[in-house]
Amino acid sequence: MKNKYTIKVLILLAVFLFSAVIFEFIMNDIQNETVKDMENETFPVIEFESQGNTINRLFGYKKEIKITSIKNLITPVDKEQRLKLYINAYDTPVDEVGFKVYSTNGKKVIVSNDAVIDSKKTQQFDVELDFKSKLEKNSEYTLEIKLMSGDKPMYYYSRIMATKGMSEKECLDFAKEFHDVTFDKEKAKEFIAKYMEQTHTKDSTLAHVDLSNSVSQVTWGSLEPEEVVKPVYNFNEINDSYNVLTATYVVSAINQEGQKEFYNVEEYYRLKYSPTRMFVLNFERKMDRIFSTKTNFMYNGSQLKLGITDENVNYKVSEAGGVVAFVQQGDLWNYNIAKNTITRVFSFKDDDKIDVRSNNNKHSIKIINVDEAGSVDFVVDGYMNRGDHEGDVGIGIYHYDGIAGTVKEESFIPMNQPYEIVKAKLGEFVYENNDNEVFIKINGDLQKIDLSNSKSQKMISNLKDNTYRCSKSNQFVAWVSNKGKTYGKSLNLMNLANKHNIIIKEEAGYMLKPIGFIDEDFVYAIANENEVSVDNAGNTNFPIKAIKIVKYKNNKLSELKNYTPNGQSVVDATIDNYTINITLSDGTVDSIMNREADANIFASIGTVITEKMQTQIYINFKNKLKTKKFVREDAKLVDRDIESLTVKIKDSKSEENYKAYAKGHVIALSDNLSKMISIANANNGFVVDSEGNTVWQRAKRSNCQPMNDVTFSANDANGNGLVKAMSALVASENKNVSIKESINSKKNIKDILQDKLKGKKVLKIKGNTSAEILYYVNKGVPVMCMTGNDSAVLVVGYSESTIFIYDPVTSVTKPYPYQMADEMFNAGKNTYFTYIK
Repeated sequence: MKNKYTIKVLILLAVFLFSAVIFEFIMNDIQNETVKDMENETFPVIEFESQGNTINRLFGYKKEIKITSIKNLITPVDKEQRLKLYINAYDTPVDEVGFKVYSTNGKKVIVSNDAVIDSKKTQQFDVELDFKSKLEKNSEYTLEIKLMSGDKPMYYYSRIMATKGMSEKECLDFAKEFHDVTFDKEKAKEFIAKYMEQTHTKDSTLAHVDLSNSVSQVTWGSLEPEEVVKPVYNFNEINDSYNVLTATYVVSAINQEGQKEFYNVEEYYRLKYSPTRMFVLNFERKMDRIFSTKTNFMYNGSQLKLGITDENVNYKVSEAGGVVAFVQQGDLWNYNIAKNTITRVFSFKDDDKIDVRSNNNKHSIKIINVDEAGSVDFVVDGYMNRGDHEGDVGIGIYHYDGIAGTVKEESFIPMNQPYEIVKAKLGEFVYENNDNEVFIKINGDLQKIDLSNSKSQKMISNLKDNTYRCSKSNQFVAWVSNKGKTYGKSLNLMNLANKHNIIIKEEAGYMLKPIGFIDEDFVYAIANENEVSVDNAGNTNFPIKAIKIVKYKNNKLSELKNYTPNGQSVVDATIDNYTINITLSDGTVDSIMNREADANIFASIGTVITEKMQTQIYINFKNKLKTKKFVREDAKLVDRDIESLTVKIKDSKSEENYKAYAKGHVIALSDNLSKMISIANANNGFVVDSEGNTVWQRAKRSNCQPMNDVTFSANDANGNGLVKAMSALVASENKNVSIKESINSKKNIKDILQDKLKGKKVLKIKGNTSAEILYYVNKGVPVMCMTGNDSAVLVVGYSESTIFIYDPVTSVTKPYPYQMADEMFNAGKNTYFTYIK
């Protein structure tokens, strides 16, 4: 017994000594690291003069940006085709100013000048750009401005348009007046009231306000804010249907405890001007508190106040609940409950002032991991305001050491596109395993970044929408083995923790399709191979016979559930949290509950409502926190050779993606055009392809007279309805081209049309309404609409109440009510074909 006790003591002593040696080794390594503060901003800021107003603030890039990706801002140019710039260089000397005007596809330089100034400039100065009358009226171009400070170039970008009859000055003047009146409750009663919507929503939050709220809410309720940084107005869209402007500024307000808080605010205006009145099609205002420890933030012993902000909080809690990391207004914070410390882990802002450059929130932060020591793995993607990467756009991978209180950059992936595209491309997919490897999906591929040597490896290529799914933690990725397809004879399931891949197969004669994950459990659908079909339009029919849920454990899969409907097929299956909702062929809905939600939640998001501040967002902790005074800390940066940390990933030349823009922002990115059109339509926006072409826009005329010269080629007169419809679509560009010799080939409709419409880009749109396809008709291009597997018609015009449809079988054009047209197109699975020039 005594010997056993002695052995236990010796073992514990050995463990202690080993731990002490490891701890000493780690601390020596930490002490040998050189730390520093983030360097201050150095890049100048540019604004434009437009008819007496200052608009469109630009921030500089270290390297050239892809011309086709510049879509956010548009600057009007006067009739003399001159444009004045206001340059605030601060303390940075500017030796040269030059510019180039590109076509929007970036293939042609319209006009340029490399020597706009003839002497060195500092602080604030203005210059004038002369476009030599080479801009066509109301056409878009892309302006690149280049500043040189010694041998350091800095690039600035905006779309430009030599406007005529676009009413941009009237819209800007109105937006400025509307903004000013929101701070004057008496004037607002008369000025704003007439623009309010008839149906009202409850005035419950100041974080988001629009015209469905009350006039009192639009005028800030009881908050009484004061402007700290005046608004800068940006034009985001200029067209003959409406103009879109946004304004950004900073306000302060006294909270219910008498403490001053600061907020970033953005306003969005969609305006249509007429000589008799201004139509306010949309107005929205968003405000978000800039989190600070200078005011109270801990309440009731278990609540951390974020304040007036969006309810979708970006936060993560450590496994045992001892540490919570959260992001607010571009800053990463870390609260360690045991130590009662709150640390600002990463921020471009200066604590002592609000600088327009450091407060330029064109980046986002994704929290990967949080451990009980307070360490955080995270990613910063987008525009880098200051520091080693000032002016860069990219993806930075960082580690915060909760013991040393330092942030170390581990890798940086430079990009050549603006922040919002980078953010949309990265999405939410980031995962880091214990082997010091980070996995991100970018440019349509899953890349592995080895943080030990900053090398990248493509793990999975060609990941398109609906061809892959990832688990809640991103540890597991499932995709169709037949890459680029939505179904196949087998699926792959990879565990990124150890890179182990399992191929999922059923018996011969079955096809598989990924549905998604419930937490970490994979869900997929099964269909009989001989029942899966693809119609002439390229649409897949996948009648689901069974749904399986499987769990990955110890490099093996175990089946959790196998669902088979009684005598029916499954039309659709979607996952909502822990439930699979199943739509059956008879129209009924069934469901599968995989398991109960995790009840062991250490922190959650809650709200507190007060009369003055209205709804405020809090992080609610499960357990009571320490009530003693907290310690505020700021992480230091580890000084590293950033060149050795750079990871270069090539753009995918084959990647086709569409970006939906609305309200001055990229709101979605996908390779699914139909999905982007629906999103843009719901948000009054527009869609751009990877080449910079606008492929869809909400803006259009209210009426479009039917095209009167629509007909098919004489060579296709004996074809069926589909052949004649395809022929008529091609004949809108070339009446001498025949379709019949191609219709029996193995090519699908889109490929045949693309072969015939040389120099045009053929688009396939599926699942959209008839109203959503009218943009192309407005541009003078017919839209072919499937009405069956071998039949189709063409939309050739529209009014507010009807659509003009050309029937190629009868060669007659007739008006149809929208509802009747939708019923007709529904028979063809709402599948449309058209093209852009």
